[in-house]
Amino acid sequence: MTDLGTLGGTYSDGKGINALGQVVGTSNISGDADYHAFLYSDGLMYDLNDLLSPGIGTTLTDAHGINDSGQIVANGNNGHAYLLTPDPVPEPGSLLLLATALGSVFGLRRKQQ
Repeated sequence: MTDLGTLGGTYSDGKGINALGQVVGTSNISGDADYHAFLYSDGLMYDLNDLLSPGIGTTLTDAHGINDSGQIVANGNNGHAYLLTPDPVPEPGSLLLLATALGSVFGLRRKQQ
């Protein structure tokens, strides 16, 4: 068992893990003022909002899944879901936000039988 810590607040909740041991979830920030999505990798917890290009226009509040390629599914405070994809060389601090709602990325539709 590993205590992942928090982003400065008193609460965190892991939601997804991949084969590399990277964990995503949600955590209070300092002062418990708000929730932010996090990535835990190589023993460090990162606020996903700090890893994005500035000026995105939303705050990522929670992340629910990460695959073995490092792609992360996260929710913004604007009610939209986002797919975050690492740059070609996956390093913490180099995530790109694809400002596309999750539904259109995966084409979430019920399969016709």
